[in-house]
Amino acid sequence: MTDSPRRVFIALVVVALAIGYARTSAGADQLRASLAGAEAPRNAVAKIIVDQDLDQPDMATIVVEGREGVRLANRLVTGDQVTIVVEPRPSAATLFKGEVVGIEPVFDAGGRSKAAIRAIDRLPTLARDR
Repeated sequence: MTDSPRRVFIALVVVALAIGYARTSAGADQLRASLAGAEAPRNAVAKIIVDQDLDQPDMATIVVEGREGVRLANRLVTGDQVTIVVEPRPSAATLFKGEVVGIEPVFDAGGRSKAAIRAIDRLPTLARDR
């Protein structure tokens, strides 16, 4: 490799790594979650995090709180569909589509009851099973 193509290659690798390690985190007013076909109520969602990595399947964590959030988490089972959409409404884009892989309690001293719903993209699992 000559000097110029090597620089271009290194620049592309750096950009790919930067994009691959992107982590999207926003409040419930910017991201909307749909769990098992039903939209999660805004007042029950404390946090939505979507992890997108170049060499790993996309993952999402939805933290729900309060009685309504805990009831929502209790209705879910492993394998339920999870969709996360970026608003605004007229041109909403799907950021994540996957399935529930775990539901975990979150313990905060003196805080509200919370549960973390973890989801993973199904595409790598489907490709691996072929």
